[in-house]
Amino acid sequence: MSISFRDHKVQKIAGGILIFAIIGVLWFTQIYTPNKLIIKEKRETLEQLNLKLSNIKLSAAKLPQLRKEVERLFIRYKLLEELMPTSRDVPDFVNKLNISARENNMKIRRVDVIPTEQSEYFHTNPYKVMVTGNYHELGAFLEAIANLKFVATVKNFMIKKNTNPSESISAEFVITTYHIPSTERLQPPTLLEGQDQSAQSGGITKPTDTAKPRATENEAIKALSGANVPDLTQ
Repeated sequence: MSISFRDHKVQKIAGGILIFAIIGVLWFTQIYTPNKLIIKEKRETLEQLNLKLSNIKLSAAKLPQLRKEVERLFIRYKLLEELMPTSRDVPDFVNKLNISARENNMKIRRVDVIPTEQSEYFHTNPYKVMVTGNYHELGAFLEAIANLKFVATVKNFMIKKNTNPSESISAEFVITTYHIPSTERLQPPTLLEGQDQSAQSGGITKPTDTAKPRATENEAIKALSGANVPDLTQ
């Protein structure tokens, strides 16, 4: 059966099909496609938010452990801080040096005060010292310095033999002490906020009832994470 486009019925049907086709194209290009892109963007945003929420929940679960670790490191810092005065006291250091020398039969020939140097976390106070004695007395003298109630390190060590039997050697070295001014001392980290009242007032909760009230020098030196400080007792 042939179809004649001159037939008014055929023209109406064809016109209707054309109109529906135009409407479909307009709907697809003007409504469906833009909304599809928006839906895709919203879905990707939702996935990102869910991922962030999962990370936040994971971080929140680790917060108590992180707070304990920060508190432990801060306690180590406070132990070290106890061995560092708030200022450089040259007369006090020289007096302790002379006492240690007399107690170990060493003679101090010279003490040169080298200017203080400031580092990121503390101030270094070098002293160039020359002493005479013998090997055994020198070792005892350095041990006495190591046992003083402040952090001290030795470098640039040089020993020369002498002809005097009672003072068989002379030694030159640099003793460095350290201090942290009150205005530069670290405060409890923000992670420790919300702890008990002792932490709020600047104190630290002790990890155990048998915690040491004061650090030894070696413990204090090792407490400086990443600091390459020589051990005076080695």
